[in-house]
Amino acid sequence: MSYTINDVLSVLQARYAHTRMHRLRAVDQALFWAGKALHVSLFYVVPFYLHGIAALWTVILPVQMCGSAFLATSFIVSHNSEGVEYNVPLDVDWGEMQVRTAVNWSVMHDPQTPWVWAQFWLLASGGLNYQIEHHLFPGICHVHYPAISRIVRQVCAERGVPYNAYPSYASIVGSHLRLLHKLGQGQDEALEERAPRILGAPRVEEETAVWESRQVPGEMVLKSVGGGRTAVAVLGGEGDKHEETKEEEEEEGMTARRRRGSRSGTS
Repeated sequence: MSYTINDVLSVLQARYAHTRMHRLRAVDQALFWAGKALHVSLFYVVPFYLHGIAALWTVILPVQMCGSAFLATSFIVSHNSEGVEYNVPLDVDWGEMQVRTAVNWSVMHDPQTPWVWAQFWLLASGGLNYQIEHHLFPGICHVHYPAISRIVRQVCAERGVPYNAYPSYASIVGSHLRLLHKLGQGQDEALEERAPRILGAPRVEEETAVWESRQVPGEMVLKSVGGGRTAVAVLGGEGDKHEETKEEEEEEGMTARRRRGSRSGTS
């Protein structure tokens, strides 16, 4: 129930808790308010109209309880499983702590996760299956998490930080229950005896072609440009790509400075 009210406040204030949000475009505002009206009508107005006050315990409460149970479970398993690190030193970098204390599940480009299930859980959970990215980038829409996760995986591999992910929702729930069983038996050392499932750096050359074929124009992807360098490619409307690397940007800047210098010299 609180989400029904809080998201309205977030839109009006352009802020979620301490995170600032972008102002919605007019079309997005229209979609939001239309969706909110439809939600309130289907979940509250129609049930009360058809069932009276009895709708409170025959329709509304069961739906809210099921939704709350799923939401709570999604958070619990992502922070209390065999892949999570506990007792992380306080001097660890904030970003690294988010990665070490969270675990993803059913993500794209996991060789053991069917792409259909990865898409399903991305939509059904609102991106909570990308719990690591959810913590690192709370102000970014969850539809961008799959693209961001590839960059996060690359950085983690370079820095030696484990990027943990389970292949399915069932597998991470099983890991969660095993951890609870160990702790219930007084095996506190289970917190230190981790059984992580680490996804390595993204296979840029192998994944990019598949990734591009599944993304909408404007989505950012990683792309190998040779010489061990990786660039960010932005998909265009007709399959064309605009690529920029740091070296190219520096070269353009030097060319511009030379032109300005030659003009000042001639004057």
